[in-house]
Amino acid sequence: MSDITLIHGFATGLNVSIFRTARGPEAGFYGFRNLIERGIAKPFRWDERENVSFWKSLLPMTYITVYEREREKVRSETTLTALDTFLRDEQPRVVVCHSMGCALFLSFLTRNELPASVRHVVFIQADVPRDAALPASANAAWHNLYCPWDPTLFASALYHRTWRAGLTGLRDARATNRLTPLFGGWNLHTVSISDPKIAAWTATLA
Repeated sequence: MSDITLIHGFATGLNVSIFRTARGPEAGFYGFRNLIERGIAKPFRWDERENVSFWKSLLPMTYITVYEREREKVRSETTLTALDTFLRDEQPRVVVCHSMGCALFLSFLTRNELPASVRHVVFIQADVPRDAALPASANAAWHNLYCPWDPTLFASALYHRTWRAGLTGLRDARATNRLTPLFGGWNLHTVSISDPKIAAWTATLA
């Protein structure tokens, strides 16, 4: 069993020509590598490997298609059952979700109870509406790390025509919103989960 469950976001399994490779064992949570190697944290993988050619990588519709397919997957019975089994086996104290992984976890809680072991839920750059309602039955502390200049979530806000919780914070009064400035790196959307300091903070939650 591991103390921290990590739920990754969109396109984790995507190989895009010469531009990016699918994420490895850390599922993109590079800042958590030490915790993963020590068995304290463990990623829940729900991605599928997919190769995108150079020419397709230049078309915005390619990413929209993948995005919509993964949005369906976070609501699928297969994915939610797999997550339920994972959480029952691991009995984590903290659940950390990134980006679309937050949507997956909220989808999970519409049909499943939060495991009694979970004391904290951490959303990082959440790709969910800022007015998303947290389950009343989920007896845990909710933390939402957000940054107003995340370009990926700004694109998502335009696509959905609604502000995302990872840009502005969650409106639900049960959530503690924590401004987490994003600096450095070519992909600001993943800076937080690549930061060992964020990982160390989650490990202190009790």
